[in-house]
Amino acid sequence: MTFNLNWREKAALEHLACGFGELLASFPRGGGGKTVIVLLAWKLVERATCPTYGTIGYRITERGESALWGKP
Repeated sequence: MTFNLNWREKAALEHLACGFGELLASFPRGGGGKTVIVLLAWKLVERATCPTYGTIGYRITERGESALWGKP
């Protein structure tokens, strides 16, 4: 499945590509709540809990990495 990512969605996925769960507040400029809702609906990101601090954030899924890097 191919995704037509806009610059906000792509920037958010690039930010999450490091493998860390991130809070919404740490997303790059333009990647707010609406962007996360779209990425969650497409299953490109998932909610994650930080094991150290217990905060709820987001992390990229395998499907998200495929969409970002263009791999099938």
